[in-house]
Amino acid sequence: MRDSFMRAAFFAVLLTLVPIQTFGAPGPNIVILTASFGAGHDKAAEKLQSLLRTKDPTAIVEVKNVQEFMFPVVRNTTLNWFNWAQGEAPGLYDRAFEAAMKLGRRINAIGDMPTSKMFRYKQVLQWLQAKNPDVIVSTFPHIVEVLDQFRSNGHFNDTPIGWVHTDNVSAGAGALGYFEREALAVDMAFLPSEAVFKDFQKSGVPVSRMMATGMPLTLTPRPPLTAEQRLTRQRAARVSLGLVADQRTIMIEAGRNGVGNYPLMLGSIVKQANGAPVTVITATGENKRQLEQMEWLANGVGGDRAKEKVLFKRMRPLLKEGVPEAQIRQWIRKGMTAQGVTLKPLGFTPLGEWRLAADIVATKPGGLSTAEMAAEGVPMILRSSMASGQELYNVRNFVAAGLAQENRDEAKIGVQAFEMADDRAYLTDLFANSEKFRAGNKTEEIADWVLTHAALKRDGQFPVRARSGYRSGPLNCLLTKLIRVVAPKPLAIAQ
Repeated sequence: MRDSFMRAAFFAVLLTLVPIQTFGAPGPNIVILTASFGAGHDKAAEKLQSLLRTKDPTAIVEVKNVQEFMFPVVRNTTLNWFNWAQGEAPGLYDRAFEAAMKLGRRINAIGDMPTSKMFRYKQVLQWLQAKNPDVIVSTFPHIVEVLDQFRSNGHFNDTPIGWVHTDNVSAGAGALGYFEREALAVDMAFLPSEAVFKDFQKSGVPVSRMMATGMPLTLTPRPPLTAEQRLTRQRAARVSLGLVADQRTIMIEAGRNGVGNYPLMLGSIVKQANGAPVTVITATGENKRQLEQMEWLANGVGGDRAKEKVLFKRMRPLLKEGVPEAQIRQWIRKGMTAQGVTLKPLGFTPLGEWRLAADIVATKPGGLSTAEMAAEGVPMILRSSMASGQELYNVRNFVAAGLAQENRDEAKIGVQAFEMADDRAYLTDLFANSEKFRAGNKTEEIADWVLTHAALKRDGQFPVRARSGYRSGPLNCLLTKLIRVVAPKPLAIAQ
């Protein structure tokens, strides 16, 4: 008995003295960089993190929001401007985006972009050096500009770097633009579609440094769904959410910022329903004003003239659609419930099951959210009137692939949604295209590349990289930058 106790005591002491690494090497150390400009970059990072942990439970996978490294004034100003422009002035945002794309054609390397100055170079460098990752992956393009500078200054040349492209943007016409230069700055670019891959290839990006993986999605393997199975899935989702199982259901959403004229779109749907029962789900993200107005319209504002004035102003375009003013005011005062409408206002919440419950989803064309719905065969109307920048490229891509329709006038959402829901031939084709889109998604290949290259790094077999044309260091010459901005044609390309 005494001997057993002594042996137990001996091993207990030994366990406190022997490093944990003795019993197994630590897993790969992976850093994923993201930024909360919209929800897509964060969601892509989180999905990739989850997949990596599933594939290798020993992996240390940290997601870092690089907004922490931005100068506070710049961060707050940029984020406020981004949110405001996306919601209130999409045309202005689009011009700013295209200006950046134009500049991307004239620089030598992505590290030359002035947007790299949003970040505190030394803070990013010191944080990454402290983490000492085996692989760095970015889902946010602007931080790749800083990573390009690091490599040109002798940092992380022996660390594999990947970039996940979360929108369907390419310069096209064989041009080497902003996003093509992103691909040239990393060891592997994970692209959202074959179409973007082919554009990058025409622009001179080596095929060995890019993969058409699709967006990072969490998809459960399954055979293609039959029409009956889709209907069963839809009804099950409605019952689970407390909705009417056999009632036409239309959903309006617009990402984290909840942009667009929700009262107008709701009124358009109610007009088209013409008294027939209909369920309308309105997902307004973090936009509290939109959510509040949907709650007003659910049960009516009664005699509250101030609220009525606000709502009528937003719904006024319905007058041109043939809705009498008295009708609009009645909807506002008595609420949508009195019109036979089941209105479900949602804030910022997971939307997967709500989308499956809908016949049609009218949405703002973010890159990842549209990919999620396309993979599940959710019929989409992409609202280009409130889209800008990269989102307009997403509209073109998904419409061309037969996965969505475009809407340019929110006052006509109702007509379009009802016609689309009734067009069985169109939906049959859309569901077939969806299954092809789903089968073509290769998210797992992103994780496989990351884990494989983490092993190469740890074994000292990853070759040193130094390909950037950026040479000026973190305080690159302003004169050089100005010359590049006004250059009449692209400068020599650093391969």
